[in-house]
Amino acid sequence: MLFKALFLSAVVLEFVFVPQYLIALWPEKNEKSLKLKMICSGLFVLLALCATEIAGGFNEYAVFMVLGALFGFLGDYFLHAKGTVKYFITGLSSFLIGHIMYLAAFSTSLLKRFSNYSFFSIRRITLYIALISLIFFITNKYKNHFKKKILFVAVSLYAVVIVFMLGKAATLGFNYFHNNLEFRVAVLILLTAGSLLFFISDFTLALLMFGGKKHNYTLKKFNITTYFLAQALLSSSVLFLAQ
Repeated sequence: MLFKALFLSAVVLEFVFVPQYLIALWPEKNEKSLKLKMICSGLFVLLALCATEIAGGFNEYAVFMVLGALFGFLGDYFLHAKGTVKYFITGLSSFLIGHIMYLAAFSTSLLKRFSNYSFFSIRRITLYIALISLIFFITNKYKNHFKKKILFVAVSLYAVVIVFMLGKAATLGFNYFHNNLEFRVAVLILLTAGSLLFFISDFTLALLMFGGKKHNYTLKKFNITTYFLAQALLSSSVLFLAQ
């Protein structure tokens, strides 16, 4: 009962603090906005931990998802605390590791729950190649906006990983649904919506940072809202997949 109450409280508090964070960060980041952001980030970590306890404890999926949320928490701090290249790379690296943790969670769950699943589907590989090619085309188009080459390399690598994460999350969700497993609708919605919103959030963040949209407050609000909603949805998936 305690962890269910904490889980519901965390959900409600996200809706309370995210709007406050959006107000505080504009027009420039500041100490108040950093504190509010870390509260919002701490809440999705709490969601993952509470969901783990509610579901009955840690399994492989829960471990990877909690780690992913923790690295997301670190990434939020480093991307917000200072505007230096060093902090940006550290923050991006934290998110990269977090996405790898999420990717590991989805992949291990697919292999464990679906004996006929294969990583080497021709259709799946073709889709990944097409998406990654599109990403490299887009990032190369804005290559001149990157102050240092390492930023271009880091962002490109990060984009590739999030494509794989989106693909594995959607694949796990649709496999759950098509095999008529328990909680199939909830799992499908949480995984596909969560991963897609994460992808959209990262795309809008790239536009804000490298596409000349830095002072577009509407786009910034969209970016932040989709990001925290994505993290909350993915963390909530532990409720049904840590069993």
